Amino acid sequence: MKVFGISFYTKSNELFVTFDSLEEYSKRQNNLLQCIMRASDILLTARNTVVSIFSEEFADFFESTNVFYTPNPGFIGRSGNQQNFDFILPHTKKKIDFREARPSSEFFVLANDVYVPIADKFGSSLKNYDVEVLAWSERSSWVDSL
Repeated sequence: MKVFGISFYTKSNELFVTFDSLEEYSKRQNNLLQCIMRASDILLTARNTVVSIFSEEFADFFESTNVFYTPNPGFIGRSGNQQNFDFILPHTKKKIDFREARPSSEFFVLANDVYVPIADKFGSSLKNYDVEVLAWSERSSWVDSL
């Protein structure tokens, strides 16, 4: 923030700029916007890094437990819209497949609950469609069923 000449008011959690003359307004406003965009970039990069690390952890886990998977597949659903997934697990004699492509298959979601608990609303929404939510923190209890 200091690089951009931005101040932070702790009582209201607001960023602000000050200037002595109206001629400085556009420059200060630009500095404020640049600061906000930089902060946004940092937050986005951090989120993408966490998602990437978590995806790598999934892949490592599947490989170390001999679970076959396909990374980053996309499917066109009934609506005609493409749906992308981080992973799919192919049909095996144990079960598991993609519901839209094969209606008789079982469908589940692997949910990352390492840092944030799985929201009740998320789980109940999926339950309405007979989709089981498998918590990553409990992976040792469900990996053998894959």
